[in-house]
Amino acid sequence: DREDALTVYVGSLPEAVSEVILKQRFGECGEITRLYLPRTDEGVPQGWAFIQFATQEGFDKALALHDDYLDPELDTKRKMRVNKAKSKGS
Repeated sequence: DREDALTVYVGSLPEAVSEVILKQRFGECGEITRLYLPRTDEGVPQGWAFIQFATQEGFDKALALHDDYLDPELDTKRKMRVNKAKSKGS
């Protein structure tokens, strides 16, 4: 559906990541309508997130961040994976 079409999967995130950091970095791409950052029972991010954009343009700009750094000051060795999220059930 349309929601899945504008959602990216972001992987290889450092443990120090937060919703605020993701919104700052990906908000540069366009308006974010939903952000999901799962955490362990201890509250530590699991290293991946789903980010949904309001527009195709925002989605496309986010995909262009594949293999880029989330925040060089946060983790200078780890590059993000940014891909189109797979539809539920696929």
